[in-house]
Amino acid sequence: SSRQTRGTRHSKSLRWFDTPKVRFAKMPRTSYLFQTDLGDPVSCVFVNDFGCLAGSMLGKVMYYSFRDGEAETLAAFSDEGVRGLYVDAEMSYATLMDVCKGWHSEAPYQSSLSVNFRTWDRKNAQNVKHILQRGPWVLVLFPMSTTVMHVARQEHQHRSFKLFDYGTSTEVAPCDFDGEKLVLVDRSRGTGPPLFRIVHLERNHHTEVDNVPAADSVTLLKLWGASYLICAQHRNLLIYDYEDQAPGVKLIIRGQGSEIMAVDS
Repeated sequence: SSRQTRGTRHSKSLRWFDTPKVRFAKMPRTSYLFQTDLGDPVSCVFVNDFGCLAGSMLGKVMYYSFRDGEAETLAAFSDEGVRGLYVDAEMSYATLMDVCKGWHSEAPYQSSLSVNFRTWDRKNAQNVKHILQRGPWVLVLFPMSTTVMHVARQEHQHRSFKLFDYGTSTEVAPCDFDGEKLVLVDRSRGTGPPLFRIVHLERNHHTEVDNVPAADSVTLLKLWGASYLICAQHRNLLIYDYEDQAPGVKLIIRGQGSEIMAVDS
């Protein structure tokens, strides 16, 4: 299985989540992989059976090969931070704000790929607004257009969804993408709790969610499975079924420690 987390932060201690149904224990084993530079924190991490990739806010990309047991710096600096990562048997990929870069996954780890998203449509002078990634699938959101790209196959498809149709960048923000669906938080209604929108990009089908308990306290929002939202609310996790919104809430995992800083699903 693969794991990718954005905005991770080291904590001083590991805590328990303990409920009658769910119990998470301490990780039994940890390994030192990378050292980051002062003032350049890690922006995202990806790990699977091939290795572990870490990207930084200043564009540094580091790769640890599980087969070779060695760490290598693939890129030392960029004008943009790393937004997403993926690795397979042949290549390692890093997605920045308007470009995807790739390196061979074997020494000497030569650079062999660079795709600029703005060259897909030379008549389109828009700048990229948001980048979201899950595994090999990258979602590129322009204000008036949307494109989905598979980094390993180097294939991309345009979608009819337009972010600008739902409000300004101060009102509507994308939170997560699972390869098929996008979830947005929409504050265009002004006062009151936000509205969450789930968009199936290929069908351009929209589902509105406006009854999540304490929605204004949600700090992280993730898509999970076919029909679930994972909502972090301070130190608690709420699992919500947006296809069955009555009652919607399936489980609440109550934490006992600090605020949740990152969620993977």
